[in-house]
Amino acid sequence: MTNQITDRAGNPLPAAQSWSFTTASVLDLSPPSILSTVPGDGETGVAVNSAIQVVFNKEIDEQSLSSNFVLQGPGGGEIASSIRYDSGARSATLTPSVALQPETTYQAIVRRGVSDLSGNALAADVRWSFTTVRSDDQTPPGDDRPEVIERQPIGIDIPLESFVTVRFSKAIRPETLAGNFMITTRGRAISAEIGFNISSNTATMIPSRLRHGTTYTVVLTHDIRDLAGNRLEHTSWTFRTVNRPDDDDD
Repeated sequence: MTNQITDRAGNPLPAAQSWSFTTASVLDLSPPSILSTVPGDGETGVAVNSAIQVVFNKEIDEQSLSSNFVLQGPGGGEIASSIRYDSGARSATLTPSVALQPETTYQAIVRRGVSDLSGNALAADVRWSFTTVRSDDQTPPGDDRPEVIERQPIGIDIPLESFVTVRFSKAIRPETLAGNFMITTRGRAISAEIGFNISSNTATMIPSRLRHGTTYTVVLTHDIRDLAGNRLEHTSWTFRTVNRPDDDDD
């Protein structure tokens, strides 16, 4: 915009203004998908005050969740609920307005009307069910959840040979890491090797390949559990690798 632009009183801009942006290198035509759900499909003993959460593989249009992410009771009627979306974690949380009934099977549905920021919709409805805890045992599992207390790498200009490390507050079940500890870019997981050090409660991920100047998202889902079965709270963060040497500013 040049300084010839004026307001109604004839005052010009103090200086010309300009900015730039970069378009995506590839048109996004891939539909979003669901990486994990809480509760899981077929899970039993679910607390009656539980919220329902889904984690997507890419960022979702928040407005598309309304009426397309629902919870149904045994008769098929929808349970009044509120929905919160966390764009950073790419997770949607449905919280019922009232406590669920004990010893009751509920069905959660994410309909194909849910779409990503490019307008791509889910390929099909996703449905799963769970059953709440017995009426004589409504104490939820222990609140002593495992937590992430240290994580690397974080920030920008991360070397391509970097590993991803996560230290937990307590011992976890190493077998729950597979498929639930992942690294993604542009909504797609990349292959990696995962190891776990029992003595330090540290998980290490070695990506098959990192690329220059790329933003990666590390995701740890609710399906990671400690030895008592307590779930980790969904955690994610991003980092960006170093640019190619010839991309640096002089």
